[in-house]
Amino acid sequence: DSFSHPTGIVVDANGKIYISDEIHNRIVRVDDMTGANPVTLSTFSGTDTFSQPTGIFVDTNGKIYVADIGHSRIVRIDDMTGANAVALSTFNGSDFFIGITGIFVDTNGKIYVSDANHNRIVRVDNMTGANPVILSTFNTTDSFSHPTGIVVDANGKIYVSDTFHSRI
Repeated sequence: DSFSHPTGIVVDANGKIYISDEIHNRIVRVDDMTGANPVTLSTFSGTDTFSQPTGIFVDTNGKIYVADIGHSRIVRIDDMTGANAVALSTFNGSDFFIGITGIFVDTNGKIYVSDANHNRIVRVDNMTGANPVILSTFNTTDSFSHPTGIVVDANGKIYVSDTFHSRI
């Protein structure tokens, strides 16, 4: 089965490749670049489904985090069976995501999200949305314009693809 608009990709500690397939509303895991042993997940926790999954991340414990743009939420599942799904769509009492495209989880479990339609980066401590930090400007006055991909290095530096400004 071919992909239709693959948007996110990550490789786990065992070398398995995870791809978010936005148009097919699914996550696909393959063993390697040959596409061997594909496993597809579109339904989790029994009946819930992805709606345009974009960003994807696998932490050191093998938990899978998905930026589910169509539902404006982050979904964390234990594995490719979709077990123990947890969703986060609001934080800070009433704030919410619109157009989340990128996701990264650091070694302390803090979750970084590119919230493209709000032109910001949001960091929360965990899947409860605790202690949100919102970054919409940097270098004092410059702002993001549709941030998409996000990565945090070992020193805590955040790298963002700022789509409409065509810069990193």
